[in-house]
Amino acid sequence: MLTRPFSSFKTAVAAIDSNDLSSSSPNPPDKQQANKYYFVVANAKFMLDEEEHFKELLFERHRNYGERNKEQDFWLVIEPKFLDKFPNISKRLKRPAVALVSTNGPWIT
Repeated sequence: MLTRPFSSFKTAVAAIDSNDLSSSSPNPPDKQQANKYYFVVANAKFMLDEEEHFKELLFERHRNYGERNKEQDFWLVIEPKFLDKFPNISKRLKRPAVALVSTNGPWIT
């Protein structure tokens, strides 16, 4: 039986309203529909290299959405700028960081 050493890590889920982000969108604010974005963030090496199930989960979700012609509601963001709005999370995070961002809150949670 193969075992991996137990590593301790903390997780956090946060949400940010798209109106709180600066944007260069040509539409006036009153005509934009606000989205709420949820994210999970981690050290890139951990999330992309060490967490085997994460890659499998993303590939499977992407495949499933394609088969159902469903619009993608998740994105992988390397070194997200929006982390500047969360200094308590940023200061505990080893760099480079990566975030999985989605409009689907229950899935991220």
